[in-house]
Amino acid sequence: MAENQVEKPIRAPGIIERYYIARSHLGYYNNVGVTATYTIPPALLSPALLAADCSPAVANLTYKVLAQLIAQHPSLGISVLGTGTQTPSWNRLESIDLPSLVTFAEPGASVEEGLIKLFNTPILGDDGTSPLWRALVIPSPPNAANSTPEAPAPFRLTIGFFYHHAIGDGLSGAAVQTCIQRALLAALREPSSNPPTTVQPSSADLPLAFEAAVPLSITAGGFLRALYETVFPNRDVWSGALITNSQPVVTKLRQFNLSAAQAAALAARCRRHETTVTALLMVVIAEVVAGKTKGAKGIDGSAAISLRKFADGVGAEDMGTYISAMSCLFFRSNAKGKGKLGDGVEWEEAKRVKGLLAKGAGGTKNQFSAFLKVIPNMMKFLEGKAGQSREKSFEISNLGVVDFGSEKVDGGEESVRCESVVFGQSANVIGAAYSFSVATVKGGELNVLLSWQKGVVEERIANAVMVELERWLTAEASKHGATNGV
Repeated sequence: MAENQVEKPIRAPGIIERYYIARSHLGYYNNVGVTATYTIPPALLSPALLAADCSPAVANLTYKVLAQLIAQHPSLGISVLGTGTQTPSWNRLESIDLPSLVTFAEPGASVEEGLIKLFNTPILGDDGTSPLWRALVIPSPPNAANSTPEAPAPFRLTIGFFYHHAIGDGLSGAAVQTCIQRALLAALREPSSNPPTTVQPSSADLPLAFEAAVPLSITAGGFLRALYETVFPNRDVWSGALITNSQPVVTKLRQFNLSAAQAAALAARCRRHETTVTALLMVVIAEVVAGKTKGAKGIDGSAAISLRKFADGVGAEDMGTYISAMSCLFFRSNAKGKGKLGDGVEWEEAKRVKGLLAKGAGGTKNQFSAFLKVIPNMMKFLEGKAGQSREKSFEISNLGVVDFGSEKVDGGEESVRCESVVFGQSANVIGAAYSFSVATVKGGELNVLLSWQKGVVEERIANAVMVELERWLTAEASKHGATNGV
């Protein structure tokens, strides 16, 4: 910074940001991640990318892309001070060393292994000296054996973006990936053999804090309901092992994907039955988890909901946390059509859950996030959860359909295409037993990732849950178009 330059002030963290800062400081949660696999058209491949060792070219390309991202998003140029205090603060960094933030994997390396490594790596800010994000890059160069002059094999590049939840929600990660696609296209058009590896952050203002952008409020009735549910929790809900704060916290993962055709068929089935993929997943997951869990009388599922549509002054590509959650209860003792558990998946139930989720996302009163305002000491509140039961059996966060635009750009030139997006998050010590993260590429795959904390549920049961969930969704997608399918 020049000697006569005055540093631009930076706003204080908001309520949900302070919650996430405290949670990470205690080692309860590491990060959120959105990973995309891009296909680079042959016309944009430089000789350096096609060389026997493409690593230097991939690194140069990555640094150029990240420099553009940092210039666009001021949240990528901050760290946090006082993480263990009641009043943490943001710290705008003077410069960012890109190589220290990127993990370059060997060409063709396992994406899942990369995810496991990054989700088990805390992002804490290092006492205000390090940015609150990391990147994973895995190149998959063309295989000459599968290439012909008429149909050259594709060059794929997987870029994972992992970040502290205090600077972004899931939709923030999806927005960053669409920015990465544009930056990647621009960098490929103008290759650079020596891009800077140290960059200056943006000096722009941070996007507004949640409570400054969204008119949150708590009614008397909403407060009393929340108080009752806190004092008298439902003991019939299964939620895995009790909360423990033993370190280190290990994140376990399992994932699967539906093909583009299967994803489209499943979405069509949902539209036909007047529901959504998220609502259907809530019902299917509740049934599957209950079926794989001995003695489960009730299942409490939580769905993340975005309140960005109520956020004044916040753009679609702005990073920030503008989310809340909606709970849906399912019991074996419930009446049919009102959260009945154990009779298999029914479309009417999925339609009912769609209505509940729509109602929950339809306003800003009594949102879960608003109740953070009444917690006097966030650190003590979180530490006090050790030994208690978890509130939820599972949670689901669905990015919906991520749109990367047309496969052609101006002039008919083939663009960088995205064929797969994987959304996920690390284990949450105080969260639900199972955490499901879902993302779909427009016209492409639907990916489901399950994460859980080692020791909270048995790995064999978690694996069985995912096997059954994949089987059910695949079978249901196959019914689309059948003459007797309903």
